[in-house]
Amino acid sequence: MSEEQNQEASDFQVLYSAIGFIGVILIFALILIVAYLPKKETPVDHDLIQKRKATLQEVQAKQQTIATSYDFKVENNQKIVTRIPIERAKELLVKEFKVTNP
Repeated sequence: MSEEQNQEASDFQVLYSAIGFIGVILIFALILIVAYLPKKETPVDHDLIQKRKATLQEVQAKQQTIATSYDFKVENNQKIVTRIPIERAKELLVKEFKVTNP
């Protein structure tokens, strides 16, 4: 019977150890949640951040339009500046390169 009691005691020790280990992990997770995930306040410059994000979106939209559209400008009544979409410019450069370097 002594061996059975030792086996039974050993089983309880393993069970208590496992419960204790899980408890320690849960307490650690709770401490992390309380300490590192507090409810953040709205920053003082929240309005400025939103304004800058809106300005950035406008600038990116303009850049996209410029990069994908045609435009012609006359400068100093002499020089004509032509803008073509980037994809078209790539095609023309590849075509020109193939002609000059067969």
